[in-house]
Amino acid sequence: MRMWPVLIAVIMTATSCGLGPMPGEPVCVTHADNPHRSATQAGKGIATIVGKGWFTCGRAPQHVTLTVQLQQAVAGQWLDVQGADARRQESVPGPRTDRKYEVWAATPCASGNFRTAAMLEGTDDAGQAKRSPWVYGRGVTDPC
Repeated sequence: MRMWPVLIAVIMTATSCGLGPMPGEPVCVTHADNPHRSATQAGKGIATIVGKGWFTCGRAPQHVTLTVQLQQAVAGQWLDVQGADARRQESVPGPRTDRKYEVWAATPCASGNFRTAAMLEGTDDAGQAKRSPWVYGRGVTDPC
């Protein structure tokens, strides 16, 4: 019987905090997954490192652009990987709240320590220009 007050407190806290975005909270949340070897490309005989950035929205913004960049640690610093697909962007007009949106960045397999960076910018549901801070996946050594 002693567990009921704790359970009620947890429910009240979750309800009062709101499980969806409240005014002033971010409309969308950005994520960066850890880079890994692409199984899809490996099936085609191509050795590729991929990093996925993604976002979900609690309220529908007017427009957003997700940027995903692969980075490599060089002499203790994270540097952007160069190449045609190492940095990718996708614009989404009016993203829905019931969907996850993903963008992949890729580079040929190489040895080293790699991570995925992702950033979201656009216009929120109130018409205000917004930009998220960059978020980063964990560094992965030799993902291929």
